[in-house]
Order: sequence, then structure tokens, then C-alpha cells
Amino acid sequence: MKKSLFATMVAGAILGSSVAAFADQEPLIPAPEGKFIGTVTFATQYWFRGLKQTDDGTGAIQAGIEYDHTSGFYIGAWGSNSSVTQSPLDPNTAKASVEMDFSGGYRNSFAFDEKATYDIGLNYVYYPGTQKAKYNFDWLDFIGKVGYDFGFAAPSVKLIYSPDMQYESGSAYYISGDIAVPVTNYFNVTLHGGHQWVDKNDRFGFPDYSDYGIGVGTNIAGLDVSLNYVGNDLKKSQCAAQVGGGSCDGFFLTVGKTF
Repeated sequence: MKKSLFATMVAGAILGSSVAAFADQEPLIPAPEGKFIGTVTFATQYWFRGLKQTDDGTGAIQAGIEYDHTSGFYIGAWGSNSSVTQSPLDPNTAKASVEMDFSGGYRNSFAFDEKATYDIGLNYVYYPGTQKAKYNFDWLDFIGKVGYDFGFAAPSVKLIYSPDMQYESGSAYYISGDIAVPVTNYFNVTLHGGHQWVDKNDRFGFPDYSDYGIGVGTNIAGLDVSLNYVGNDLKKSQCAAQVGGGSCDGFFLTVGKTF
């Protein structure tokens, strides 16, 4: 995500990627041959790959920190409150109140053109306190991303492979495309589209589905503010089974600060 912080936040929010991206920001703590970057964000609703992660009327407080080495290697951690419940095939009563992500990888520009970038990494999604559930809440993602900054627009494509998706639902793939477009010097517009495949849909709780989104944002008094709309192509009856229930789409607002 080699764009301005605002564009990074909007794209991440729409995508539902819970991994914070901090490249090219001022450091929170100077470090030898690298820098630490921190973020704090409030969201009126937490969506991830087109699915709700917090109940209706429950906002999300999210924070992350990342160390970026000058070589391009990075490592980070991110957290949010959550309302995710157990697999529909799990007879136990389990609910995750917190999500924690641990990530690492390597990002850089291609040698032939510094505007062409790539990012290869992994992300482990962990839900404390859910270890008694029949099916594991936690999973590991392997992530690959390429993008190009044309100036007037910055498109990117991301592929995520999960060897054993949430609730032990087997191998899963998520592919998405995003494009960030600056509108004047004050606003950015980000468009998103993605598709999720999962091997064991009944255990996961949803059939394979597509998600989409659009976001508009700006910087106000040093805060990155974005208004986003997200949705998916699931049936309303299927969406009723997700966190919050009922709706397959919705608006949400984010306000964040990078240190």
C-alpha cells in the first residue's frame, strides 16, 4: 500500500484487511536502520472481507504498531474488539471479544520501476479466549500484493491463501483489486472488489461470495477521516447468520491517527 496514509486506511477498511500498512510514514520511535509506526483508529463498524465483525451499534477501537526495516522487511501487530461467534456447526457457545493480528513480510519497489511495488508476507489472526471452541477461531494467511502508482490512480491486486481457514474450514483463497484515486489535493476515492473461496463452506458458515466497496476520505486537523460503503452478494437470509445479523451491506465511518 504505497499511497498516502489516508488512501492506505480507506483501502484497508474497505478490503477488511485487518493488517495495518505503515510504509512511508514518520516514525513513532526511531530505530537502528528502520522505524516504528503506530496507528489508532475508531470505526463505527468493523467489516472484514465484506462481513461484519462487530454487532450493530457496536463500534470498534483498533490499534497497531509496525517496525519497518530499511531493507524492506517489516513485522507488526494489530488489534480490535470483536463480536465474532463460533462456527454454525459448533454446539458450544463461544464468542470472541478481541481479535489480534501478527504480521511480517517484505515490501519494496521493482527494480525496473520504483512506481511498481510488491509486498509478500503472512498474517496470523488470533482470538484470545476462544480455545475451548470445537473448531479453531484462529488461522494463518499468506499474502502477495502488487501495485502501480500512476499518480492519477494507484491500482493494486492482492491474493491471499489460507491453508486452513477459520473454524478449520480447509484451504481458502481471497483475491481482490483496489484502486485509489486522488480527487483534488484534499480527497481520495478508493474502489474495491474481492472474492472469497473456502473449501468447507458449511463449517465456515457462508458459501463462496464476492464483496465490494467504495470509500471517500480526507485529513481533518491531523486526523484521517473516511466514509465507506461495503457489501457482498450473499442472500439476506445468509447475511442474517453473520455478526450483527440482517444486512449484507452498510456504511461506516473511520477516524484515525498515525504516530
